[in-house]
Amino acid sequence: AQSGFVHAVGFDTYMRMVEETIRQMRGGEKAAEPPLAEVSVDFAALIPDSYVPDEAQKLHFYRRLARADTPTELDLLRREMRDRFGPLPQETETLLASATLRLLGRDLGIERILARPWDVRLNFRTGTIPPILPLQRALAGRQFEVEVRRAIPLSLALVRRGTEPILPALLGALGELAQDPARAA
Repeated sequence: AQSGFVHAVGFDTYMRMVEETIRQMRGGEKAAEPPLAEVSVDFAALIPDSYVPDEAQKLHFYRRLARADTPTELDLLRREMRDRFGPLPQETETLLASATLRLLGRDLGIERILARPWDVRLNFRTGTIPPILPLQRALAGRQFEVEVRRAIPLSLALVRRGTEPILPALLGALGELAQDPARAA
């Protein structure tokens, strides 16, 4: 099950990543709150005037979006917008998906996410060692083909092989990984 993914990274490289992280931890480096992941999407991501015509209200939603610190806060924002203005347009769904990816990326040790219609690039922070089996399981479950672009820090290219749109598939895979108890091991 794990053989293709681990072979792609390489056992020696993986062990070097583990040793590097242990060395940093023993060096007394204080674990600060990790930064949000930088997210770039090749899709429109905004609250259109046709959806929220009042600029003050729109600015209020953008501020809340920027301050949200958990996916639950973003879900509450989504529900409030839907209750007040009706079904969210695709651009607003994409905006909320991008914000959710920033938070999930932070929690999973991802520094940068670049999403295009058929592929994604995930760049992990230096010293981050993602749990290989849960990562492989989450990505395979959403029909992503994985290619290791760089071992240290880990950089993955994901190509979409299924029919689910790429952002919901990526959110599903990363959300599943964030909930996986093996991730904390």
